[in-house]
Amino acid sequence: MTDHAQDQADELEALESIFADEFTLKNPGETPASFFVVIPVDTEPGEDPVHTELHITYTESYPEDVPVIKLENSEGLEEETEAELMEHIQAQAQENIGTAMVFTLHAAAKEWIETRLQRDRDDREAKKKAEEEEKLRRELEEATKGTLITPESFRAWWADFRETELPKYHDLSGMKKKTRPTGRQLFEADSSLQNSDLALSSAEEQTVEVDMAVFEGLDLDDIDAELDDE
Repeated sequence: MTDHAQDQADELEALESIFADEFTLKNPGETPASFFVVIPVDTEPGEDPVHTELHITYTESYPEDVPVIKLENSEGLEEETEAELMEHIQAQAQENIGTAMVFTLHAAAKEWIETRLQRDRDDREAKKKAEEEEKLRRELEEATKGTLITPESFRAWWADFRETELPKYHDLSGMKKKTRPTGRQLFEADSSLQNSDLALSSAEEQTVEVDMAVFEGLDLDDIDAELDDE
């Protein structure tokens, strides 16, 4: 028959030796024993302190069943985080039924807290880095940002330019640009041009007859435009 009382007394003696000032027996001389074990947590400079205590109360049949486990005097742990830690401790207790488990539970709790703290640090660092990269991206985008040209925006610009700016190029210094006369207009305005080729031929003692009928139907404005293009 297992002597549960002796197993509990042996574990209490070992716990007092291991944890010293971090161990506090709540009900000396009474059974089942109830005690606190501080879970020290290392934090980095600038971080808020983190502290909690494992409160264990033996049952009459411990370690053949799980003791009553609580977390008390917690500091720096959010309620949700503390609940997750408690679930982890209870799971460890179930795995260690039949053996003295308080030291194992204490070590598991300490490791869980420190792992969570490191994860939170990594998350904060990743968030900070992402915010800095986003800020840099926005600054670069702002520095290189131009006006996006679309067919609609170009048509709107061109309509405004044609109405307000284009006339300035045709009315410099308040004077409208003189329109260059076409070849037909010159030809019709100065009859001497009609005889210029004949005069040149006479000077070379040559007689040339010009058949004006060949010019009928020709659009001299189109010819003039083609010459301007060349």
